[in-house]
Amino acid sequence: MLKLCMAYSKQGYPRWLFTVSAVSILPGSLMAPRVLARELAGALVTNDYLLSHTSNEPFYAQYNLDPQVVLSVREVVMAGRERTVPKEGKVLLLLPGGHGLGPAAFDLGHEQCSMMHYLAWAGWDTFTVDFEGHGLSTRPLVMETPVAFPQSSAPIHSVVTVRNVERVVEFIHEKNSTRYPHR
Repeated sequence: MLKLCMAYSKQGYPRWLFTVSAVSILPGSLMAPRVLARELAGALVTNDYLLSHTSNEPFYAQYNLDPQVVLSVREVVMAGRERTVPKEGKVLLLLPGGHGLGPAAFDLGHEQCSMMHYLAWAGWDTFTVDFEGHGLSTRPLVMETPVAFPQSSAPIHSVVTVRNVERVVEFIHEKNSTRYPHR
């Protein structure tokens, strides 16, 4: 490389031109194998599930309401690996933070900004959930019309979120016949 740089400088080309060229070509050559591997591996499969679930949110018992809710779960896996990945134990459940929106946190509409796509390309079967009261999951009536329930406390307590996670883990176990997703 030093000989090449010296040859360019003897021909009258400035050294900085060679450096700029090498720096701009190097990232492209490092990225090309990843892009090629993705195209050879095939497409990703995205599955959206709506799980029935009995909520333990105190609001339902306080007002004698039906505690049946729906949890929205998304799965992203490499096509053709839907059944082999779980047998390898490569299952991940990604849990969103305070906002409770799984797909908004981990599966943005752009492939370069999707953690779920990145992990699926790496061979993982990835799942995420919209916690109760968020996204496509059921919103308790107290969140929709708080004025109608003045005696209720703030909805969606941490014990409710933990029970949501337990239900999603049960679903993944039933679907894939795996013991537990990696934590």
